[in-house]
Amino acid sequence: MAATTPNKILLQVNGADRPDYHDKQAATATIKPGMLIELASATTVTPVATADKTNTRMIALEVATAPDVTQPAISQAYASGDNVRYCYAAPGDLFYMWLTPSQTAVIGSVLASSAAAGELSVEATNVGHNVVGIAEEAVTTTGAAARIKVRIL
Repeated sequence: MAATTPNKILLQVNGADRPDYHDKQAATATIKPGMLIELASATTVTPVATADKTNTRMIALEVATAPDVTQPAISQAYASGDNVRYCYAAPGDLFYMWLTPSQTAVIGSVLASSAAAGELSVEATNVGHNVVGIAEEAVTTTGAAARIKVRIL
C-alpha cells in the first residue's frame, strides 16, 4: 500500500525544477522543513513571524543529510547555525507546509503568513500581495500546527 503522507516538501513544480540553495544558516530559531522563511542577515535565515507579511516565498526544504535515521528527513529541524536547504517557490508549485493552530482550511482557502513562526493561516479579509497560496486539501488544526498542501500563487 502506498504512503499517503508525503516525505518531501516540494511536491510538484510548475515548469522547470526549482534550484535549492544551502548557503544560509539558521539564525537563532529552529527551522522545520516546510516553514516559510526570510533573510535575517546576509548569511542567515529565520522563520517569517509576522502575520500577513509580504514575503519572498522562501521555503525550507527537508534536511538533505538527515542525521537521525530513525525519523524521516521531513521531520528533522535545522538547529541554529545549521546550513538550511531552501528554495524560492514559483506560482503553481505545490509545497507541503505548516498551518498554524486553531485554523480550519478547506480546499481553496487563501493562506498567508501568520504570527506563528514560519506557519500559514487562513486569510479571509486581507487578501492581497501578502498571500502565499491556496489550500489543496482540507485541514483543521487545534492545539498544534499541522502540515498542509499549498499551491503557491
